[in-house]
Order: sequence, then C-alpha cells, then structure tokens
Amino acid sequence: MKEGFEVPQCKAHNRQGGRCRRFAVKGKSVCCLHGGKSTGAKTMEGKERARLANYKHGFFTKQAIVERKKARALMKESLALINSF
Repeated sequence: MKEGFEVPQCKAHNRQGGRCRRFAVKGKSVCCLHGGKSTGAKTMEGKERARLANYKHGFFTKQAIVERKKARALMKESLALINSF
C-alpha cells in the first residue's frame, strides 16, 4: 500500500451500535452491503416509489395541519356557543 494513502471505512452502523468494519466503496461513504453500489432511482416511477416509501403517516402534511386548525377553530366556536347559554 502507498504511504499516506488511507482507504475510508464504511460509516454505517450495525445493530449493536458499532461501526461497520468494511471498506467504503470508492467515492462513497458506505460499503456495498450498506448501499455503496446504489445509484438511486432513475425513472419517474422509481422516484415516486422512493418518495412514497418515506411517507409514514401524513400527520405533518400541509393539508393535515390546515384540517386540524379548522377543527380547533370549530371546537372553540362550539364551546363559546355552549357557554353562552
């Protein structure tokens, strides 16, 4: 091995919380087992699948936030109407 030349180690973590001990793929920060060979989605269909794969529940989407604000305002109005009697 050349002097002063260092091969980067994979930055992924294992289940026990320790670092992976394999060498990273050239130009990447992880080994081939942890996605170093992946080039990512290329087609629009693949990109859409990847986008939806990260979607967990939608609680913080703009639409959900607006609906909760409307519901909260309706509850305030209802309570004010009930308390006025």
